[in-house]
Amino acid sequence: LACGKDRPTKLTQKTRKPLRKLGKSTISQVKQRIQHLLTELVRLRDEGCIMRHYGVGNCGGVTAADHIISRVYHLTYAIHENVICLCWYHHGQWKPANATLYADIVKKHIGENQYKRLNELREQSPKIQSYTLKEWEEREKELMDKLEKLYQK
Repeated sequence: LACGKDRPTKLTQKTRKPLRKLGKSTISQVKQRIQHLLTELVRLRDEGCIMRHYGVGNCGGVTAADHIISRVYHLTYAIHENVICLCWYHHGQWKPANATLYADIVKKHIGENQYKRLNELREQSPKIQSYTLKEWEEREKELMDKLEKLYQK
C-alpha cells in the first residue's frame, strides 16, 4: 500500500547494515508470520501512515509496521498496540533523524497511558529469555483473531 502521492524529492543517503538472514527454526517461522500479521493489521487499523495526521514531511512509499518498542523485547514483539503504520519515508528516513519528535507524536497518537504500559512491558521483558513455541503460536492466534475482527468491520 502506498501512503500518498507526495513523495520526498531528496533523501539523504544512509549507510545500511547488511540484512540478517532469516532463521529457519520453527519459532523463527512463527515470528515471521507474526510480523506479516502485524503489518496487515496496522494497514487496516491505521489506514495508512499515521504521520499524515501530524504534518511532518511528505509521505512516500510502501507502508509497513513500525514497532514502537524494539522487537528485541519479546513481551512487546507480538502485540498490535506496540505497532503503528508508517510509510517508507517516515520509517526509514524521517524517524531516525527526528527521534524525539517521533516519540512525542507516538505518545500523542496512542495515548500517554498506552505508551507508559509499553515501556513497562519493555522493562519486564528480559532480552535473553523468550517465549516457548507454544506461547509464540498463542500470540500468533491472538493476532489472527484481531485481524479477523478488523475485516468484519
